[in-house]
Amino acid sequence: MEPEWIVDWQKHENSGINMKLPGNTSTSRSIMTALTFANTLQQQTTPNKVSVLFIFLIQNHCGFRGFRLNDDKYSAYSHEQEYLLVEGFQVQILKIDKNIKIVNKTRGSGHYSSKVLTIFYLYNQET
Repeated sequence: MEPEWIVDWQKHENSGINMKLPGNTSTSRSIMTALTFANTLQQQTTPNKVSVLFIFLIQNHCGFRGFRLNDDKYSAYSHEQEYLLVEGFQVQILKIDKNIKIVNKTRGSGHYSSKVLTIFYLYNQET
């Protein structure tokens, strides 16, 4: 993500204002997949970009405005646990944590350790 885009998002941090996400939004329930999409491994090749992880908190008592692609019937990549959110999905920006360093000693995921990213906490309350 471009650093100046983060500044635009920060204007709405903890404001209670609903923002609509542009286009369909691909998300993942798998943290490993999400970290890969956050480009944490390309930090050396794209130094002008910021690696970003969006964490969605979705209150979905009656379902949510999206589609789960976490079954082989719907996706060739069901292991990614993808959730596709509809265009205009509304969120509030609860918090933005910048320059968070990953410290991970879990077997098999050490290649993300010591990477730095920005975390967006987004909230959606479906009505």
